[in-house]
Amino acid sequence: MSGAGVIAVPGGMTLAAAHPAATGAAGATRLLWALILATAALLAAGLAATGLTLAHIAQAWPMALPIPVCLAVTLVYRHLRPVPRIADFAEDACQMIVIIGLMAILDYVAAVAGTGFAYRDSWLAAADATIGLDWPSYIAFVDARPWLAALLAVAYVFINPMFLLVLGALTLTGRRARMQHFLLALWLSLALTLAVFVLMPALGGYAHFAIAGDSLAHLHPLYLTAGIAPALDALRTTGPLTIPLDELKGLADFPSFHTAGALLFIWALWPLPRLRWAALAANLLTLAATPVEGAHYFADMLAGTLVAVIAITLAASWLRMTRRTARQA
Repeated sequence: MSGAGVIAVPGGMTLAAAHPAATGAAGATRLLWALILATAALLAAGLAATGLTLAHIAQAWPMALPIPVCLAVTLVYRHLRPVPRIADFAEDACQMIVIIGLMAILDYVAAVAGTGFAYRDSWLAAADATIGLDWPSYIAFVDARPWLAALLAVAYVFINPMFLLVLGALTLTGRRARMQHFLLALWLSLALTLAVFVLMPALGGYAHFAIAGDSLAHLHPLYLTAGIAPALDALRTTGPLTIPLDELKGLADFPSFHTAGALLFIWALWPLPRLRWAALAANLLTLAATPVEGAHYFADMLAGTLVAVIAITLAASWLRMTRRTARQA
């Protein structure tokens, strides 16, 4: 080696060596695509095993359209007219959309796969009581304060723009390695959530404590308006065994992915001083909204916290191995 990034060859010629960061990024990208392909294969097998069918495919095209667009942009700016940052942004965006989309569908497969296991709401409510937290009292506290009910209703859906914020902020600041770490942790957290959901199905607090929407003064929880409990119950009992692609619902109660996601967002944006505290405040509000809007027990949130920690830690380990392998190749 005659200098950084340069390899000497006989005859005085030199060849540019791949930059370690670029090599590591390429290895992480391949790992993510491999996991995506494995998820797609698992989904196909799950659909066949459970008898679930996809419905409203034609109506779902607006959600799927960004995928080919991002792939095309990646191809152009990676190979035809190289602009690495644009290519990275497009490829990372594509991977994020595909991971979320596949896992959202796999959520339904997990719900049907867990049919042999009884609802665990009584266990989760007992766990809340054991740690001294009263879910119905918290709901009553929020419901008695219209301003708080309205604030938490908005905070619960922060999860959607937060994905875009992480993608844009990490790309613009040149933190590709952290973006790939986030994507891998995202995949792991969703995979862990669904794996546990199969074994620990639950209907959520509103159903367990028989709190109907018309008994609430100021709350209009997304859990109730979206009909989460009836949808889950139908999949496990009467059917139909269909997955409405134009209206996918988050069915997993335990662990809470909203909790895991909020913690992943805080972790991802923490190195950015201009966004750190705003991201922390926004996601703390999301956490406060999670029992209210998502009907999650506090035990769900503790489990979601554990999922996030495991996902971030395991993702870091996988990435280190990937980069070590790339350097040795």
